[in-house]
Amino acid sequence: MRIVTALVVFVCAIPAVAQSSQASENVFQAALRNIPDMLQGVQHSFPNSNFAIADRATGGAKKRLHEFADKFFGPPVAEELIQSYEENSAVTRSIAAGNVSGIPILAVERFSSGDTTYDWERLNVTYPNVRSVVRVSFPAVDRQSTYAVVRYDVISSAGPEWTVFEKFEKQANGSWKAEAGSAGSLRE
Repeated sequence: MRIVTALVVFVCAIPAVAQSSQASENVFQAALRNIPDMLQGVQHSFPNSNFAIADRATGGAKKRLHEFADKFFGPPVAEELIQSYEENSAVTRSIAAGNVSGIPILAVERFSSGDTTYDWERLNVTYPNVRSVVRVSFPAVDRQSTYAVVRYDVISSAGPEWTVFEKFEKQANGSWKAEAGSAGSLRE
């Protein structure tokens, strides 16, 4: 009887995991498409900057995510988002090469000289026009696949650096839309 019960629970959980995985992928694609809009909000700090998108998703900044999630979602959903973020941050994810609205997705990881810095001299030998890099986290999605949070880091060769958290909400048509955001210094 226990084996049958365990099997039923396991089989019932598979669709929820698949749904959550699909929701994460859908939010991630929406987050990539949202990069030009997100940059509009911090563009004043990066005048005349040529951006590139890092080809690997990023994690970290759990404390700031907690503050953002509590502010925009309240405790029950915030805790689900924080748990999802921790699970997703533990796995390195690659972003397919290409571009988003003309912003190239480039392999910049090998030029990293710390958690939030790049060796710009070496990076500019390979990518001469890049002055700022946008890193995107894989989304945190709540259990109902209704809300999500994505973190963007904008790192510039001339400083300053920004972290932007964006709230995404699933729309009636199944698409995901950025609803609200919060920006702050990456070094805070």
